[in-house]
Amino acid sequence: PLVKQGRLLRLCLDHLSDDSDERLRRCAFQCLGGLMVRNPVILLQKDVSRTVRVALEADSDPVAQLAVLQAFRLFLEDEDRRISATVSQNRPKNGKEAVATDRVSSMSTALANDFLGLILDAMFPMAPRPGISEKQRDRVRAEAVALVAVVLRRGLTAPQRVAPLLLAVTGQDDAVAAA
Repeated sequence: PLVKQGRLLRLCLDHLSDDSDERLRRCAFQCLGGLMVRNPVILLQKDVSRTVRVALEADSDPVAQLAVLQAFRLFLEDEDRRISATVSQNRPKNGKEAVATDRVSSMSTALANDFLGLILDAMFPMAPRPGISEKQRDRVRAEAVALVAVVLRRGLTAPQRVAPLLLAVTGQDDAVAAA
């Protein structure tokens, strides 16, 4: 590989995620998201968890919010595909596969428990701010709704916790409600 995973992670966290160029920030957070999808255990690192938490906060940069929400959704959907493939093949897991699956499943549960509040907050419009378009806000909201739907489908949260908020979102504009 051109760059080792740890070095790439450091580069994304230390330099690119704070860059003034929106394209570089988007790339840094997409790269960070790709690393999280590939190796979800990195979310246990304090600096990664802190960066993700800051990116998801309501007053955060919508570029960062959207990239993190997409990474979480992709991770959960990818895990769904892996589990479905294993079940459909009806094959027993060997010890190594069982440990890997359990670790990934516990990461998805941790993701839902640790970040669900921020994800739910992202479903509702943030106060208008200079430099943030309505389109950006709608994209963040739509991605948050899509992620909550995956979390709910996976059974990672109680329906009672998210159902009232999903109903509230359907009363808002059509573009987000359709997601």
